[in-house]
Amino acid sequence: MKTFFRSILVLLTIILVSQHMNAQSLKDYQWKNRLVVVFTDTISNPSYREQLEILNKETPQFEERKLQLILAVPGKYREIFPSTSGWVPDPELYKYRKMASEDFEVLLIGLDGGVKLRQASPFTTKRLFSTIDSMPMRQADIRKQGRR
Repeated sequence: MKTFFRSILVLLTIILVSQHMNAQSLKDYQWKNRLVVVFTDTISNPSYREQLEILNKETPQFEERKLQLILAVPGKYREIFPSTSGWVPDPELYKYRKMASEDFEVLLIGLDGGVKLRQASPFTTKRLFSTIDSMPMRQADIRKQGRR
């Protein structure tokens, strides 16, 4: 009987730790990268495909702005830029998605972890980059680059 309860306790601990680790997924990027997170119910969504096409044309400007592109579908996510990763299970990532009635949403998350831009249609790079370039930390980076 003791062995049974120990097994249950170990199993519960593993579940709780893995859920905590998954919930931390976006926090891992905080203060290191800005994120563009594309939420879609399915990767065949036309808005998702349009968003990737728009962003893929401008990837050279991503590095300069410390941007990473993440695709999130129900229950998992993957990095698309700067490199492509495999799918990572993460049931918590969808909590960032507030427009639950939409089948597509894209967010810009700042270095501080706050949502800076959110919409249910693809971002234009002009809007995305102008939003980032108006941020105080980005302005400081631009000033530093100008002094070199």
